[in-house]
Amino acid sequence: MTVGLYCSATELSRREKLRGDRPSGLAASQSPMHRNFLYDIKLDSENEIPNINAIKVIEAMTGLTAFGKMKKAYLGKDE
Repeated sequence: MTVGLYCSATELSRREKLRGDRPSGLAASQSPMHRNFLYDIKLDSENEIPNINAIKVIEAMTGLTAFGKMKKAYLGKDE
């Protein structure tokens, strides 16, 4: 199962400063690589509490995963 975890660039910057163990701007520079990735579920870590996000992941685990969707598209069939 793939999970995309998102928050704003402002929040990314705030978290980096708070942690103090990463170069400033690192998270924001890595964000674009997630735009075209297929996720089973996308979560908002800025505006949602962790327990709610955990429930969303558990609920999503009952469906077809992104890897399963990619395999089906590649093979053109179910296995």
